[in-house]
Amino acid sequence: MRVLVLGAYGFFGRRISESLARNSRVRLLLAGRDAKQATELAYQLGLTAEHARRIDADEPRLGTLLRKLGVNLVIHTAGPFQGQDYHVAQAAIEAGSHYLDLADGRAFVNGIARLDAAARAAQVAVVSGASTLPALSSAVVDVYLPAFSRLEGIRIGISAGGLVPGAASVRAVFGYCGQPIRTLEDGQWIETTGWLDRQAHTFPRPVGERLFGRCDVPDLTLLPARYPGVKPVSFHAGVATDTGHKLVEWIARQVQKGTLKSALPLAGLFSFLARRLQPVLSDTAACT
Repeated sequence: MRVLVLGAYGFFGRRISESLARNSRVRLLLAGRDAKQATELAYQLGLTAEHARRIDADEPRLGTLLRKLGVNLVIHTAGPFQGQDYHVAQAAIEAGSHYLDLADGRAFVNGIARLDAAARAAQVAVVSGASTLPALSSAVVDVYLPAFSRLEGIRIGISAGGLVPGAASVRAVFGYCGQPIRTLEDGQWIETTGWLDRQAHTFPRPVGERLFGRCDVPDLTLLPARYPGVKPVSFHAGVATDTGHKLVEWIARQVQKGTLKSALPLAGLFSFLARRLQPVLSDTAACT
């Protein structure tokens, strides 16, 4: 099976590529805007330069290119997905390739169903959100659902470890930091604010207490539809340190007040500082 990983040398793309490179049944193609980085990754994985391709997600003739390469599956990891269109997925359908992405953008994941008819006609699968959210989060709910007589609410919290995610992930978070979020509470849709509504949760050792803030994720729309009758559905997340979390929270307040139009310009600086502090931060993540 010929699998093309778009954004192969990124934070998540690299991990997926490392796993697929060990599978003898997969013919792996490592793709991204930077041919040099793709080639370097190929060598690191014991592959050759033939496994690396310079491919831009916005390439107008992407469908034709995928068909020429004989790609059977496209794994799209080149985020952030907030604000992206469905060009890559449509190109995969055009090429007769299956499509999978790691999107956690609320609008992106919830809107992918518009491609359902085209995907069925091409006899390919189009899967969005194959990541912590909403794939694993909804799987956890499904697993524990039989333990309850009825499901009235879903509240999810994830606290990251000290390993700093890629630039795309940081930009995704800062994209809705301080921005309005539509959330289901007490059976009513209300407006909350990204990365505010601070909550604290104490995990077993070695994690201990972690802070959380509101996040805008696909689950907020998908889970009420999947589990009718739930009254609250919320998702909170936090970073590895209280200081880091409070910094993001402070930025969110500046956006909320209008002092900052958007937190996005600060995403690069935050990522830079977090990487410098990474060696002294806890590497333990947790969820609830």
